[in-house]
Amino acid sequence: MSKKSQPAVLAISLNVAGLECVAEREIPVAVKTLAKFLESHDVSATWGFDAPGKSSLLAAIAAIEPRQEIALVARGAWAAADASRALFDQELSGRVIAAREADLKPSTLLLASGATPAHLDLVEKHGISALCRMSLHESHSASTPASVWRSGWFSPSAARAGSAPRSLRWGLWQMPAAIDLARLGGWRTRQSILRRVSTEGFVHLCVDVASLVAGATRAERQLDAVLRMAVAWQEQGKLQLQSIAASVAQLSATRQNPPARSILRSAA
Repeated sequence: MSKKSQPAVLAISLNVAGLECVAEREIPVAVKTLAKFLESHDVSATWGFDAPGKSSLLAAIAAIEPRQEIALVARGAWAAADASRALFDQELSGRVIAAREADLKPSTLLLASGATPAHLDLVEKHGISALCRMSLHESHSASTPASVWRSGWFSPSAARAGSAPRSLRWGLWQMPAAIDLARLGGWRTRQSILRRVSTEGFVHLCVDVASLVAGATRAERQLDAVLRMAVAWQEQGKLQLQSIAASVAQLSATRQNPPARSILRSAA
């Protein structure tokens, strides 16, 4: 298979941190809409929780088919780059234990800040195999030619460099920083995805569900447009939608390639 025929991967993370304690009757409509969309298009996404213990929200997400990934969100003092080893271990282990009590084995840590944790051995110790930053600021001053929008692809020179997944240690991957829908808005998010999928093997889209709920109809329309574009590309064989855990499994299966290169693209 040639490089051009190998579809890029779009991993979707949905941050629901802070919404874990809502009662079943109070689960936001946005979450239910997302669940319905994922089911109807057979898409697995990664849902980020502060502490995914047993809850009505977790139960609703666990009921989605295909199976969804449940990840941990690292935010606050314990997740800072200069956090002490004891604090980091205490906070991460507490979240992992809560997840296991709910019959979950989280393997992805979503980082609210751009800092990579200093204690990578503890990250591995608790079964984490992927670190993902949840936001990325990009410049969008250049307009996109209409011909490029019609083709669905940017030229290789238009894509940002340095966005490939890389191996931090054996069994632990750092994924590219996410494209942040709440920060960029719908049009700029679509443009950013278009720019990056032409040469990158992996693109990470992050959706802050709390912001989506606060933004009401407009934010939901933006997300709907982005997801429908991505699904259309998947149906054309240009893009593969999957969870971060599935992406890591694919990376690990092709571990013989140099870690500095885009493993997902190199597997072609």
